[in-house]
Amino acid sequence: MKRDGPASIDRRRFLAGAIAGMALAPAWISSAIADAGTPTARRVLGRRRAARSAACTAGLDVARRQIIQYCAQLDFPNGAIHSVRALGRETPLGSGDPYRVLLEAFTVEKAVGQRPLLEVPVRFEGHPNAMLKTLIEKQCEPDLEFTVQGRTYHFRDLIESARLLVNYPGLLPIDEHSWTIIAMAQVLPAGHGTWSNISGQQVDLGQMIDDTSAALEQDTELIRRVDLQSLDPPRNCPVYARVCGGLHMLYALAVAMAHGWGTPARKKQFALHMRTAIRRLSYDEHVIDAVEKLNVKLAGADAARAVAYDARVKLRGHLLEVFGVVDRSRIYVFSAADRRAIDAARERLCATLVAGSDLPFERFKNNAILYDSATTGVCHAYNGLQLSPG
Repeated sequence: MKRDGPASIDRRRFLAGAIAGMALAPAWISSAIADAGTPTARRVLGRRRAARSAACTAGLDVARRQIIQYCAQLDFPNGAIHSVRALGRETPLGSGDPYRVLLEAFTVEKAVGQRPLLEVPVRFEGHPNAMLKTLIEKQCEPDLEFTVQGRTYHFRDLIESARLLVNYPGLLPIDEHSWTIIAMAQVLPAGHGTWSNISGQQVDLGQMIDDTSAALEQDTELIRRVDLQSLDPPRNCPVYARVCGGLHMLYALAVAMAHGWGTPARKKQFALHMRTAIRRLSYDEHVIDAVEKLNVKLAGADAARAVAYDARVKLRGHLLEVFGVVDRSRIYVFSAADRRAIDAARERLCATLVAGSDLPFERFKNNAILYDSATTGVCHAYNGLQLSPG
């Protein structure tokens, strides 16, 4: 199972940082509009939004083309799942409904005792319940029919099977439960997240949420005390050892909060996570810049460019997905300075996508980890720009 970490050149020093996606828009945020309520300010803001729209339309066009070219392929399961995450039912994935195509291509039967259940093997989806949460978020109908080994099932059967197969606490690292949180927080009534799995073990979704939040707080402590003006900050942040720099953990918490799982304690801790996320818009950018310079010396400009592109696109896309969920559900109020930082990150993401329109992803295929990371990162970028359009 892929683990993402800080940027480097060989197995330890080259791949990890690209794959982790650890960079976001830095401290070059545009100046504030002093009074957004004045007619002049509204005209200026309108022009800025129009310019953003034009720039990001180009970025979205590039991303869509790359998603279709590289990810919408059934022989690339994780790419196919990510392409549906980005494009939904517009994904050109085989013939017929792409949701049914995914379910029939990657779902298998699993017998537990005398009970037949369904699951998607991790070798296809990358992380437990990643495909399930994608289809739930894309509003796949519970009654959607599909066939596995000649038998007819409905999407709700996969949901119920996943619930019964959840094993928590278990042997997996805490961040590997992020996709389960995203899925179950949307289908279980808030406050009714305790059940017995197929083995009779008690599972508590609220505890899973709290443990994820506590781990993320601990892993990001360095980011809250680091000097954001430093152009070469310390890079040994524990969160970089998490999948995609811990951004799936943050997204899982945002989705849980958006679906009513917030208690006063969770809301307070989530506000801390949001303040930390805004700091990452500077901290991670400086880390990526510093590592890219190092990688130029160690592996050459082309390799360093590919690694840095992957890191920047992946993390900016992931964070915009988080910010989009936060805004749509109104679970946190960003300050004016936060908004400027988010707007700047969006613009940088769009510019990076356009600048990377000529990147030959097929050249990375001999490195499956980098290829998977770079291509699926574009899917997160596309989805983030759709969720947080500005």
